[in-house]
Amino acid sequence: AKFFDLEWHTYGAVTPHARPAMVAGEQHLYWEHEDGLHSVRLIHDDGALVGVNTMGIRFRHRTCEQWIAQKRDLDYVRSHLHEAVFDPELYRRHEDDVRRGLEEVEA
Repeated sequence: AKFFDLEWHTYGAVTPHARPAMVAGEQHLYWEHEDGLHSVRLIHDDGALVGVNTMGIRFRHRTCEQWIAQKRDLDYVRSHLHEAVFDPELYRRHEDDVRRGLEEVEA
């Protein structure tokens, strides 16, 4: 989806950030670029991916759908972000920043 000129993608089960406690066991791992226009939220239950939400970064639907169906863990998802990103040519790629940011948040 596009919100004005901003890409917005949601895959799987994504509980609103304001109410993450509504789903027992669910946790959110969030990275946001300093420009405030790019972010990735990984929603997991006991380490298994259940949802993905991105803003300003395009992720492949099929890849996210597979990760969720296969209950991939966060380490797998972080190390395979390049498989999901499909931003157009000449767009700045953020997967290295996302990976580092998500590792810092989780540590």
